[in-house]
Amino acid sequence: MRAEFLEIHRRIIFTEALIDLFREVDRTLLPTNVSAQLGKWSANNKKRIDEQRSPLRLSEADIKKIKLDLMQIIDVEKNLWASLCENKIGNKLESLWSKTENELGLNFLSTRDEDSSPLFNSSPKWSDAVRLIEKHGLSSSDAMIVNMFFCSSLEAIVSSDQEVAHIIGQSELHEKICFVPDSLRLSLVKQ
Repeated sequence: MRAEFLEIHRRIIFTEALIDLFREVDRTLLPTNVSAQLGKWSANNKKRIDEQRSPLRLSEADIKKIKLDLMQIIDVEKNLWASLCENKIGNKLESLWSKTENELGLNFLSTRDEDSSPLFNSSPKWSDAVRLIEKHGLSSSDAMIVNMFFCSSLEAIVSSDQEVAHIIGQSELHEKICFVPDSLRLSLVKQ
């Protein structure tokens, strides 16, 4: 339930943030394809609201595509995607989940042995996975994978997922490495 909740609200919050970005940014500074896509989503969202329908919610594929595009736009210190996550997302997911958990009185039990296995240096926490979602825009499943790896005693992971590889490569945990296929490695180098 928690993963599904986070994934739905992640898509809602990132859609809102991207539409806000389109309204607030100087569009001439954006690549034409990025500006056009953000404009299309903004117009679609406005139309939906004018028709009293639910606001636009981007698909996972849409979010991944725009994320990769925004990661190519570098500001003084960070890429535009990282700035978006920091300035527009913050801790919205964590706050929303905590509020929902408290209002509904939700409690979770864990009986899984792997949560205390010798393969873990520390117990994986949902709050850490949520922070990865908020900070980097990862899907909830990717955030759980990265979080589990960061908490593990394992030194390396093999992944063909570009986002997982990028986050592990950018991590301050320098003893952690991610092996990727050559084709993916070459695209990561360009970032």
